[in-house]
Amino acid sequence: MDAVLDGLETNPALPGPMIHRLLSRHSGRGHVAKRADLTDALIEAILASGRYWLLHSLALNRHLPPPAQRRLAAHPDPTIRLALATHAAPGTRALLREDPDPAVREAAGSAHAGASPDLAPAPPPDPATRTGTSHPAALTPPPAARLTTDLDLAARLAADPDLAARLAADPDPAVRREVAMHPALPAEIRDRLAGDVSARVTLAVFARPDTPGPIRRRIHDALQEEHGDLLANGLNDAEIDRLLDRERAVLELEHLHLPWVTADPLPHVASPYPCFRRSAARATGLPADVVRRLLDDGDNTVRLAAARRAPHLVDLATAERLERDYRPRKHSRWRPADDFPFPAATLRRFAADADARMRVLAVRDPDLPAEIAARLAADPDPMVRRCVADHPRLPTAALLRLLDDPDARVVRAAAAAPGMPVSEMDRRLVEAGL
Repeated sequence: MDAVLDGLETNPALPGPMIHRLLSRHSGRGHVAKRADLTDALIEAILASGRYWLLHSLALNRHLPPPAQRRLAAHPDPTIRLALATHAAPGTRALLREDPDPAVREAAGSAHAGASPDLAPAPPPDPATRTGTSHPAALTPPPAARLTTDLDLAARLAADPDLAARLAADPDPAVRREVAMHPALPAEIRDRLAGDVSARVTLAVFARPDTPGPIRRRIHDALQEEHGDLLANGLNDAEIDRLLDRERAVLELEHLHLPWVTADPLPHVASPYPCFRRSAARATGLPADVVRRLLDDGDNTVRLAAARRAPHLVDLATAERLERDYRPRKHSRWRPADDFPFPAATLRRFAADADARMRVLAVRDPDLPAEIAARLAADPDPMVRRCVADHPRLPTAALLRLLDDPDARVVRAAAAAPGMPVSEMDRRLVEAGL
């Protein structure tokens, strides 16, 4: 029942009186208070409820009028005020900049206020990550590492030939990595760092334009080898650090972009390294035959880079191949079909595909035949059933069956569908005692 109520709370077609009934719900996180269609009377009822999750969700509501924001700005719970501070109107934010709680003051005074889509009650962020990212590689480097980024380092290296050697022998791998990236690095120091114990240092050497081919190949091959299991028992701290360093290097290699290759792409379109071909594919003005070659590359990231640079050369077969071979990234909903949409006939063909990720694409057809939509609503994969739940062509009987689906996410999606009959909404609220 909770999944049904969760979905109803976000259903855009939910009538006002039913929204009011949901305010009496004692389970859930109060997401009904985030609705954009709250009337003044509903807002007043939420403010008067005194219930934490309703108030917290109301504070997160970006459509909340300033008078209600000011009332929440005076709430005694700092987590309520913190939720409000990220997107409050200027007048309310000015009040929160004088808040007694330092986390609230920081959020209200941040130049990025309003960038966060949501906030759950949590302690203030760790000071070490307040630079705008929690990725360790993006944190401010230590003082010794910052020496290597000075604009006059080339002159300093010329004046002090031993400086590069000293920095290349620094015990901190972050320092050695900065040295490995510097264009003024002497060749003998570069070659020494190519054998560094840190994989991220060697990756920096790999990415240099002046690295000899055999050294580049040796580094690349080493990164492809298995070097142990982080989950293995008995690892000491040094071994764990080494494996973590290597995993980060492998991940960076998968997404590595080389601007110097993009600036002069033609010598690299046949490179044995996908990151080189991918960087070349990002160049503008490539000859059409080169683009077509890259669109037929064996690596899908190369094909995607070429397709995004020259979408006019992407035919239907290439678009389908891009989609089939794409491997989604965590925390990203993007997929190639977002940039290279398919015609209705192709989408309907996908409805019977063996791959659930392809079947999901069928719901992008706004005129999907009702019988196909109903078949997708009975799909063995819950992802497919969830995605078709709000399709306007889904028969009502199929939609109602999804309210009793074994997967809670499917149930929430069905209950949130605008096509849900009002009579069924009422029946489910009555069943919940609302």
